[in-house]
Amino acid sequence: MYQGHQYAQTLAHIGQPVALPNASTYVIERAIDSSHFVDWSAPYPLLCCRNWSAMVADVNDAPEDLVSFVAVVDPLKQPSDKEAQQIFNHSFIPFKRHYVIDFEQPMVLARHHRRNVSKAQKNITVELHAVGSDLPEAVSTAWLELYRQLKLRHSIVGVADFSDGALKQQLLLCDVFVARVQKHIVGMLLFTKIDERIYYHLGAHADQGYKENSSYALFSAAIDYYQKQSIQFLDLGGSSGVKENANDGLGRFKKGWCNAERIAYLGGRIHNLTHYHQLSSSPSTSYFPAYRA
Repeated sequence: MYQGHQYAQTLAHIGQPVALPNASTYVIERAIDSSHFVDWSAPYPLLCCRNWSAMVADVNDAPEDLVSFVAVVDPLKQPSDKEAQQIFNHSFIPFKRHYVIDFEQPMVLARHHRRNVSKAQKNITVELHAVGSDLPEAVSTAWLELYRQLKLRHSIVGVADFSDGALKQQLLLCDVFVARVQKHIVGMLLFTKIDERIYYHLGAHADQGYKENSSYALFSAAIDYYQKQSIQFLDLGGSSGVKENANDGLGRFKKGWCNAERIAYLGGRIHNLTHYHQLSSSPSTSYFPAYRA
């Protein structure tokens, strides 16, 4: 999903999709305020690519009005050191720890998680709507309401502030796991597949879902399902926020399911050095690109 045009179109609130034809993936082109220049960012949340060496030609052939390119790189399929240097000529640095299940290794489930899964399964049933299947309108409607509640609860702005139209389009591109208490939808999770890898995309829960531990029932069901498929890795992502936080509750929750970790790297490319310096009033900042600090 993250490599495709349909998903890139759901990021219209950030910018316009731009195809990288050699690498067979997409980036998002953003206008730079008070200029006629643009920059590129990876789709949210990761830049995924099957052939990193092919991306070298794509970035080298980029137009002159492109100033920079920033991306959080897929931790499950990263470029080689040489490819990373060629694509991200400014920086390629560790960004965030991702919690991963390697299905070829023994599974480990935290005691706390086992207890909460058992509690959740007493009242919650989970159903799967696999990508490509007919999705009931009631499920789509429930997802929009659950995500609206999530945005209010966590004051979500920026790239994850998806419109209703974008959220409905993403539903069609994902495996959708739905938690119900009796007939009422109390939580949902979305996952996407690239080759032999699965990525947790989004999740949201109603107040009743939090009370009934719907997240535990849903993740348990999803993990059981993917363990039976021809899947090698399941990436649950990292902690909340833009910086690593060992005390983050979300990070601890994800770690409790996992038997492996991978580091996602943040890559930065300066495509036009002259324009970059002209735009950057604080070139000493560690933020990239500096003109967006």
